[in-house]
Amino acid sequence: MTSPSPGDKNANSGRPKITIAILVTTAIIAAAAAFGEKIADKVVEFISRPPKVTLSAVEDTGECINSYVFKKPMSQVPVFRSGQNWTTWGESNGGVVADFASVTVNVAGENTDKITITGIRFFVVKRRPPIEGAVVRPDCGGAEEAAFVRVNLDKDPPEIASSSRVPSLPGGADWKVTPITFPWTVSNTDTLTLLVYADATDCYCTWRGELSWQSGDSHGTLAIDNNGKPFEITSSSESKRYIPNQGVGWTVSETDERPNPPN
Repeated sequence: MTSPSPGDKNANSGRPKITIAILVTTAIIAAAAAFGEKIADKVVEFISRPPKVTLSAVEDTGECINSYVFKKPMSQVPVFRSGQNWTTWGESNGGVVADFASVTVNVAGENTDKITITGIRFFVVKRRPPIEGAVVRPDCGGAEEAAFVRVNLDKDPPEIASSSRVPSLPGGADWKVTPITFPWTVSNTDTLTLLVYADATDCYCTWRGELSWQSGDSHGTLAIDNNGKPFEITSSSESKRYIPNQGVGWTVSETDERPNPPN
């Protein structure tokens, strides 16, 4: 049997090293290619991702903002006392916002992309006769200076009765000069704050709104609602006004002046 020469041993000993080097190089090239594909996928995903736009809608309630209509006998409704939270008191006793509601809407982009607001519309989800009960009105009141739209829910479909694109007081001397118009562009640095005044003189209505938007080839709608539920409002036309009777109960008021919405 012939033994391998020293030269043969040296030749064979180099082959595993070459094989390992080839495998490592191949693995590196494959990993780089896969990594490159992932980067390319992320770039495509980023480019094709639709722009993000957010909307928040908060109903403005408070002692100087809204009235409440109660269905149950006023003997079962505790008198509102100074220091209490008006909204908590009204809602915990089953009160429904009466006559005139105010909702603050904020719209913003989530980055520097320009989002164009193209329109706004409103819907009555359910329309019923006004609640027959008792209405309690605050002792104070006042409008906020802001861009606004007033929607008449008695119309079918609801109708925008008045508006102002620039911040102004509803019913003030200058608000009719600049009615709200679209398009309206927003981003994360250029946001839109809009007051929606909803007016009901002849219905018990649940309602919501909708903003439409567009950015390049992307478009969609944003819901104006109460955390996924419609807002609720009733006319007080079928209710008697009650006022506190020296803090120990309620008495029917001889007069009642319904708050005036912006004309």
